[in-house]
Amino acid sequence: MPKVWLPSPMRDVTGGQHTLDIPGKTVREVLANLMARYPGARERLLREDGRLQPHLVLLAGDVQVDDWETPLEPGSELVITAALGGGCRPA
Repeated sequence: MPKVWLPSPMRDVTGGQHTLDIPGKTVREVLANLMARYPGARERLLREDGRLQPHLVLLAGDVQVDDWETPLEPGSELVITAALGGGCRPA
C-alpha cells in the first residue's frame, strides 16, 4: 500500500497525521481513496473542475507526477507538496 505524505496545511483534515497508508494502484486511485477517507481533503487538493490545485505538486518517489494514471507499487511513496517558484538571475 502506498504511503502518502501530506503538507502541513492539510493535517487538520487528517487529525494531525502527516503520513497515511492509502490503498490504490495508481495516483488517481490513491487520491480518490484519500478523499473518500477524508472528505475535507478534496477542497484542499482539487479545483472545482477536478484538477490539482495550482499551488500543489505530486511526487512519486522523486519524480513529479503529471499523469494520474501513473502506477504506484506497494510500499511506494506519494508526496503532496507545495509547488516552489523561483526568481531569475539578473541578466
